[in-house]
Amino acid sequence: MDSLVLGRTLLQQGQSHQALQHFLDGLTYAQAEQSNEAGHWLAIADIVHDSGQFERALSLHQHALSLAEGEAHYCSAYLGLAADLWAMGQETVAAPLQAQALAMSVMQNDAVLLAQSARLYQLQQQWSAALAQLEQAVVLVDDGESFMLHWSILSLYLQINQIDGLPAAISRASSALAHAGASDLRGAMLIKLAQASQACQQFAAAVDFYQAAMLHLAQQKKTTTCTALT
Repeated sequence: MDSLVLGRTLLQQGQSHQALQHFLDGLTYAQAEQSNEAGHWLAIADIVHDSGQFERALSLHQHALSLAEGEAHYCSAYLGLAADLWAMGQETVAAPLQAQALAMSVMQNDAVLLAQSARLYQLQQQWSAALAQLEQAVVLVDDGESFMLHWSILSLYLQINQIDGLPAAISRASSALAHAGASDLRGAMLIKLAQASQACQQFAAAVDFYQAAMLHLAQQKKTTTCTALT
């Protein structure tokens, strides 16, 4: 598995720090081999955007666009630039870039691009459109690579207080959690599942998720304490 694919897998598992390191390692390798760097720059730019550094992300997305090869790269760069610009209050500049991306057929079968599009819709407070993009994205990836997509889906359901479809989303997210491995956000996901279960009055399930979250936290504290003593 190459560094870009592995990095995106780790990112979807909630392990952003490890993902970033793989993107950086992959970028270094691509530069040494004089192969295309656009995918790595795009992935790094998205992480920078998510950290709230919109101007820096804009510069990185622009650089990635200058290196883009193929429709997927262009689509990703347009979506990234539009998100950066929208977050910076430059909606009129962002809109044509978003329109260009949405016109590209490549997005319909690419989970990464759909998630980027959903992020932009969320910035625009178009919650239903964002949810539709995420629901489309999550069916395109394996359970072990869909942790953050499920996180975003549950968060949106709770944010817009929509119950219809939530039980199915809980079931899918719970299944994905079982395959997620050592995610940095495992405890937080268990709490999110508990909140979602409570919202649709699945109280027994909510209690189970809360108890699992507390057990996970206790195990984390024990591990941290043992590590500090060695």
